[in-house]
Amino acid sequence: MSIGNADGNSRVPTQARPARRSSGIRLAVIIAGLVLIPLAVFMPVTHFDFVSLDDPRNITDNPLYQPLPSDHFRQLWTEPYLQLYIPVTLLVWAGLADTVTDSGGAPSVSFDPHKYHLANLVVHILNVLLVFLIIRRLVLFAGSGNGSRSSSDASDRSDLSDATTVARGCTVPHLDPDWAAGFGALLFAVHPLQVEPVAWVTGMKDLLGAFFSFLAIFLYLLFMASRGKRKHWPIFAVATFCYFLALLAKPTAVVVLPVVLLIEYLSALRAGLDLPNSRRRIPTYSVGALAVWTAATIPIVAIAIHVAHPASAQVWHYPVAPTWQRPFVAGDAITFYLTKLLAPVSLAPDYGRTPVWLMVHRWACLRILVPLVLAAIAWRFRRRAVWPALALGVVILGLLPVSGLVPFEFQAYSTVADRYAYFILLGPALAFAGVLMLLSARPAWVTGAVVIAALAFLSARQVPVWSNTTTLFTQALRVNPRSPMAYVKMGAEMWNTGQFDAAVADYRMAVDSSAPGGPVRCQALVDLAAALIHEGETNSSSTRMSMFREARTYLDDAVRINGAWPLAHAYLGDVDYDLGLAADSASEWREAVQSDWSDPNVYYLLAMLYARNGRPDLALQPMQQAAKMGLATARQDLQTDPSSWK
Repeated sequence: MSIGNADGNSRVPTQARPARRSSGIRLAVIIAGLVLIPLAVFMPVTHFDFVSLDDPRNITDNPLYQPLPSDHFRQLWTEPYLQLYIPVTLLVWAGLADTVTDSGGAPSVSFDPHKYHLANLVVHILNVLLVFLIIRRLVLFAGSGNGSRSSSDASDRSDLSDATTVARGCTVPHLDPDWAAGFGALLFAVHPLQVEPVAWVTGMKDLLGAFFSFLAIFLYLLFMASRGKRKHWPIFAVATFCYFLALLAKPTAVVVLPVVLLIEYLSALRAGLDLPNSRRRIPTYSVGALAVWTAATIPIVAIAIHVAHPASAQVWHYPVAPTWQRPFVAGDAITFYLTKLLAPVSLAPDYGRTPVWLMVHRWACLRILVPLVLAAIAWRFRRRAVWPALALGVVILGLLPVSGLVPFEFQAYSTVADRYAYFILLGPALAFAGVLMLLSARPAWVTGAVVIAALAFLSARQVPVWSNTTTLFTQALRVNPRSPMAYVKMGAEMWNTGQFDAAVADYRMAVDSSAPGGPVRCQALVDLAAALIHEGETNSSSTRMSMFREARTYLDDAVRINGAWPLAHAYLGDVDYDLGLAADSASEWREAVQSDWSDPNVYYLLAMLYARNGRPDLALQPMQQAAKMGLATARQDLQTDPSSWK
């Protein structure tokens, strides 16, 4: 505090200087811990490779980066990619690529997985620091919902960051709020659910969306504490810009707006705890500010909804749960995440928890009661237990876009995934800090240290799972032995290493474990047929024809599921040619290349088929098209004689 001198000026007493120095040292130690502890847990990821879980589609085989990202700069901003509008994330991935010169002197790109993994880790640590700053500003507000403050004191909104009043009047020493916020941020940093987005290169969109979201929330809290003074409106302008970047990094950042609204509502409720209901309201300047955010949200959300599900549903026939089922899907998903937040074990990239699975296991529909009951309790006691209401609100609001209320592509495999919990861990981090604030100092230190050590140990055990495709999907099959995605990916790995019999066995398991009529089954059928075609071409004449006929049966099933998939038609043309059905073969190949949906693998396959059947002159054009569309293998083959393409 300050005192006045004879001239009316204020000065800081000498005895306050050691306290400030102590506070500075404390913050330095906390920040060092928030950097070093996540580094110790996640540093191995910087040596990992890309994995076949979307890393090739997003990075190495992305046509927007071929031959150079600068050639497609306008497309990055104006066109969605893979049914997502994420231009900021695509730009970051492009910026991490290296420009090289091929043997012909032409510039192209190369992708160093270690650089991409390091970038993920750096963004995660920045997020940890932002979470610390957010909790530090909210920890008093979150932990003071006991109604003990007077209305005049409670109405001072600037005291949300005044941690010095927490233990005022207490005879038992409590944990300093800075340490509590540090423990909360460490929970966010090392929780095992964070392994997937940090260790997976494609997880950058979750990390980057969260980074700009957290920055927007922190800046808004600064603006909120200023009570809307004109000189602080530039802070709001920067917060708005960060929020807009968050939406462009990943549209699920739309949850920032309801989270900020919740903070404003609970803050107004807490500040007016002893005031009449008519005087408990969000300040006018906040209403105007949030109206601006709402206006910024509408166009981005409209674009995201337009490009996300309808296109993929039409082309891939992704299953869409009926409207009446979606609340139950969302209830099951939210309950699943709450369970994993408390018991983060048996983690995997595919849990197989689809809407179809839920309707088969109807008992799981009752899980909708868990979030409903918790939300009702939090609402009932929101005036006296502000921090639990805020923490639970962050979790539930943060999960709504990926809970299944709105269908999305990954639901073909599972409604739930670890990466979807990245942002919502702000809620448990805040709750953990609030709990520690209620304890006396020694139990708080012991509790904080034990919990963080346990979570760090579990995360350190989970990190190696993401080192490569084989370890990743081996773990997936341990957790979900009927994961068709895992069998498809393992089959591809066996194929790439020359273990063709093992690949066929994995593809058969993928077909057997996939749901009828879905895109996953279609993928498994085509991959199994391709493996059988390859085996038939290398086996004796006594078995090859039976393999070709079996492959054709699987391809016919795939076309019945999705007649618009060009790769299925391309393989049908291949097997028809092997069976001596030249006219049917030509028809299927034409169907493949005339499809509205383009796949560079189709053109690559056609080039190989032409070359194998003695027509290298016809093989050149589809190979060039595959290379133009970004297929790295096609660019390599173009450096060789077409007659050698087999």
